[in-house]
Amino acid sequence: MMSSPSPTTAQASSTAVAKRIARTARLALEKKFAVVTAQIDRELESAEDVVIDCFYNADSRTSQLNKDDEYVHLLKLRSRQPFSLVKSIVLKDGEYEGHVALIMKQAFPFAFMKLNMEIRKHVYEYLFESEEKVIRIKTKTGGQKLPYAPGYNTYNRAAILAVSSEVRLEALPVMYDRKFCFESTSILMHFLLQICDGRIYLTDLNVESYVGSTARTSFYLLANCKRLRRIFFKHISSNEQPKTAIKNFWNDAQPWLTAASAGQGDPTAALKLLVFDRTAFHFRVKDPNSKSTSVKAWQLADHLVFVKGLKDKLMDARKV
Repeated sequence: MMSSPSPTTAQASSTAVAKRIARTARLALEKKFAVVTAQIDRELESAEDVVIDCFYNADSRTSQLNKDDEYVHLLKLRSRQPFSLVKSIVLKDGEYEGHVALIMKQAFPFAFMKLNMEIRKHVYEYLFESEEKVIRIKTKTGGQKLPYAPGYNTYNRAAILAVSSEVRLEALPVMYDRKFCFESTSILMHFLLQICDGRIYLTDLNVESYVGSTARTSFYLLANCKRLRRIFFKHISSNEQPKTAIKNFWNDAQPWLTAASAGQGDPTAALKLLVFDRTAFHFRVKDPNSKSTSVKAWQLADHLVFVKGLKDKLMDARKV
């Protein structure tokens, strides 16, 4: 024996059906509206200072009698700025005395650039502020490896960059003067390739893992990051002694190390920007008795040897 649905279930089902019907009706109306407005293409002349364009679709400007014995005119109002309808009035005097006028309030662009520079900077700071204080960059899976910030997309914060070239020049340094975090040098590379002219404003980068195949390109792109104050690496290698690490890191980072040190009065200035986690480097040790292999983190002495090796490389490069 089949049981009848409960009142709650029946009500929910009825509500869902009603929503589908309403949605279908709305979509049909939007489609019909789009077809009709596309046919309204005859432009009515207007004064030069009017920013709202008016269009009609009849062959004549005279209203037409419809089947309900009403005189109608279909009009389309269009503007690049917001506007609102106020009311219609009869003009009492002047050239158009006795005519009916449709009153509309047109909005004009806000004079943002007339604000004090300090106020404009506060606006940029407000737009680009992250709740986490760290902007984590990832790449979308699939075809193109496009970088994005999953926790930084409540609305299009970067839209202000497209307002004008002047606003863009002011806002870019504010936008990139914050901490960015990347899961790997691969994501860093894609990010640097995408932001182009924004690279010179980067100040603080955090990279969790070092991928040899993309590290070299990343460092090459970092060479024009003149404002960089810190680049942190959480993990570099799981099996390198200091001597090998010096050689490999130098081969990857040499373009950036020399560029960041140039003009600083200190040929090793770039090393002050580099920060490594204390467990960034490891090496493997094989037990001769058990034949097992263990991974150990570098000691402080190993880190000092590594830094000294890079200093020597930079000093030698200056002599060439």
